[in-house]
Amino acid sequence: MNTEIQTIESNDAQSTMMALISKAATSDSIDADKLEKLLAVQERWEANQAKKAYGRAMADFRASVGRIKKTRQAHNSQYAGLAETIDAVKNVLAENGLSHSWRTEQDGNAVSVTCIISHVDGHSEKTSLASSPDTSGSKNSIQAIGSAVSYLQRYTLFSILGLASGDQDDDGAGTGPSEKVQPAMDMQRFNNNIEQYEHLITSGQHSAEDVIRQLQTRYTLSAEQKAKLKYLEPKKQGKTNDY
Repeated sequence: MNTEIQTIESNDAQSTMMALISKAATSDSIDADKLEKLLAVQERWEANQAKKAYGRAMADFRASVGRIKKTRQAHNSQYAGLAETIDAVKNVLAENGLSHSWRTEQDGNAVSVTCIISHVDGHSEKTSLASSPDTSGSKNSIQAIGSAVSYLQRYTLFSILGLASGDQDDDGAGTGPSEKVQPAMDMQRFNNNIEQYEHLITSGQHSAEDVIRQLQTRYTLSAEQKAKLKYLEPKKQGKTNDY
């Protein structure tokens, strides 16, 4: 009932907004700037409504989805595989107007996977994780990357959907990257803190490698980010001999 009321109110508000814009567009007295502002208000309103619809859909999904069965065997534990997880959630996602996708990137030795959940009304949200390739066993280079991607896809899907964390066992031994998975540090966060990093490095308090090591306890840095930090290090002056 509440959802039906919200939908009716939303439709009424949208009809009112469209009527105002239509009236303004055909009026001889309105200028282009005012019309542009009205359209901007409409866009923000639609984006806000889409975000609310996404939130309701995600809440309904989490209330409906069942526990993911652990069908895969690791060395000392069981875990839910990627294929089984997708099978368990895809229909419940679709029933709530949601869908999932992944974007994969590689930067140097780091493999990054971003899981994106989209709603039919247009709003989407995403989460990213990065890792080095899974070199356990006798995998070749392509298999090592593929194993890491599969591992990261499963973890990002669990994370963004809020699935039971108890299914996210430490099954890395033989089924995923041998190193702890750290989230990728996005460039905006990095740039927002670059002055702080620069002060630490140029003041001599820490070397660029010190800063990199400290950041990598929480994030996976890209090759570009590492290069920028190393560039901040004061250039060593060549030694001269006095005779």
